[in-house]
Amino acid sequence: MVNFTLTILSAVLIFSFTQILLKLVIEPSQQLKISISLAGSTLLRHQAALTNAACDIEISNKLKDHAAEILSKSSIVSWYWLARFLFGIPSKANIILSAQSFNRLSYGMNESAREFENSTSYNAKKTDFALENSNSISEIGKYLGIKTTYQ
Repeated sequence: MVNFTLTILSAVLIFSFTQILLKLVIEPSQQLKISISLAGSTLLRHQAALTNAACDIEISNKLKDHAAEILSKSSIVSWYWLARFLFGIPSKANIILSAQSFNRLSYGMNESAREFENSTSYNAKKTDFALENSNSISEIGKYLGIKTTYQ
């Protein structure tokens, strides 16, 4: 009877541990990797508009959404160090840096940014949006470990 009870108790503990690991580490890590992949897909799909710094509010908003989604999904991964080791997700520092690059890229696609820099109240050096966008795309690829160009 004792062996049977120990076997059942062990099975319940193992099942519980694997469910905790699944819900707190594996599933959130997979969701983060999916968000990173979708962001890379957006960068590749709109590469011409991004590198030419064409004003497009829809793409600009999509880039801001990617930054926020990647940041938020990284914050729900428990035992982040373990997830990094097991699944190769980027460090938290690189997640933050990529979000900043996404926001810079979004700014470069926004027509109101151009209008602001062309206004008389803007005293700084004008931004080369095409160059800044290209640099941001490269940084995102480096920080997230994804392909962001077709080259």
